[in-house]
Amino acid sequence: MTIGLLHKMLGVELQNSTKKYVCHYCNRNYARRIFYERHISGCALLHERKQNPKECIQSDYHNHALPSILDLHRMVEELAFQYKHIREENQELREELESIKSTIIEKKITPLNSSSFNPNDLVVEHVRKRHHVSQLLNTSHTMRKPNMVFDSWLKTLVVSQKDLTIVFENTLVEGLTSFLNTQMNPITNVPLCSIQRNQNIQFYIYTLENEENVWKHVDHDSIDKAIFHIYQLFLGQFHQWNKTNTGKVSDNNERFHKFYEQQFIKFVGTSIHFRSKMCAEMRKSLHQLVKYSTD
Repeated sequence: MTIGLLHKMLGVELQNSTKKYVCHYCNRNYARRIFYERHISGCALLHERKQNPKECIQSDYHNHALPSILDLHRMVEELAFQYKHIREENQELREELESIKSTIIEKKITPLNSSSFNPNDLVVEHVRKRHHVSQLLNTSHTMRKPNMVFDSWLKTLVVSQKDLTIVFENTLVEGLTSFLNTQMNPITNVPLCSIQRNQNIQFYIYTLENEENVWKHVDHDSIDKAIFHIYQLFLGQFHQWNKTNTGKVSDNNERFHKFYEQQFIKFVGTSIHFRSKMCAEMRKSLHQLVKYSTD
């Protein structure tokens, strides 16, 4: 991989374009062209087959409707992307199911095989249980009362070149975790906490609701957005470091080239699952930093 290509990739990664790419087959919107092109190949082929199924089958045998290698590559990427999201949703459903099972045992809800069983009872009871934890956090004398809400706290975070050095010397997750550990001192002012029930980690943020600051449950997607915001702060510092050391990267310095490539890979990954894997690891690290016991 050449340094020029790395620069080009880094520029794409940092670019914050407002241009939208819309698939005219299914009307899905994409902010980045690479994801749009990955999607459009498969969607166009699928749309064509739905409109003219017999013609497509006949033309396939005559090598007229066969997709190109690039189209196949993009379709495989799109399938992998969708498969990743299905796996994540499946994992969340499994975690929800485990939590619901424990609720059934603790609350002695009507068994699943009972003739009087109502599936809505499980949903209602699960929501009640989360609400119960929120009430516990908001009424507990031992629970901290931060001096600002979660969204405001996120905006106060500033990443320095010193924080970036920790990523250089370790992994990205270790660098982000070290940074958050520093920012969460003292813990009494951190508007984030977590509670683990069985294998399910639940996050709660301190936020404004009905003109009052309260602890409120949030899903993993909300936490992942916060994690990605912090990641972007580090990525911005890496971009600044890159600009400062452009001369070294341009020179024939093999040692520095190797170091640069190693750090670049830390920030952009080598897989389309990079973001989801990073967020999953960071959720575990966050839990260790802000976990709260309700016992």
